[in-house]
Amino acid sequence: MTYTDTLAALAASTEESVVALYERFLAGELTEAEFVELATAALAVAEARGASLADVALATTLSVQRGTAVATVGLAATVTHSLARQVITEALLDPGDVAEALRVNVRAETLAAAQDAYGEGMRQQGVESWTRVLNSGACPLCHDLAGDVLPATAEMYHHKGCGCTQRPVED
Repeated sequence: MTYTDTLAALAASTEESVVALYERFLAGELTEAEFVELATAALAVAEARGASLADVALATTLSVQRGTAVATVGLAATVTHSLARQVITEALLDPGDVAEALRVNVRAETLAAAQDAYGEGMRQQGVESWTRVLNSGACPLCHDLAGDVLPATAEMYHHKGCGCTQRPVED
């Protein structure tokens, strides 16, 4: 399983967990406050896992590219608990399908945490440039962005639902 596949699986399992909590809230098994706390915790854990996954994937890729073992740098998710809570509470205010809003927001935040961590890891590992790796079903904009080699200082553009990843380009 590739990094992109593993990251997609993490995002999917997180959104399933949060929606299951939401269904328990709708069934009266949880109060709104309990739902928000549990869903926020689930998202925060997923973001931390995404950062750790990015750290290991980057070290593995660099080890292969450089022909020598590269250690992880101990990346952590940069998303705060209050931002994770905001993601959950914003979805609850959605005038449409709240469960779908939760799915979209939780998936997007899980993926973004890993994407941001990977970028930070490349900078810490001394990577000079990178390119976009498309996820299956990537949007037309991501297809347009693929193939460009960017400096490590360039932030990766991502959007809600974007599962694209980065790959270091070594000389």
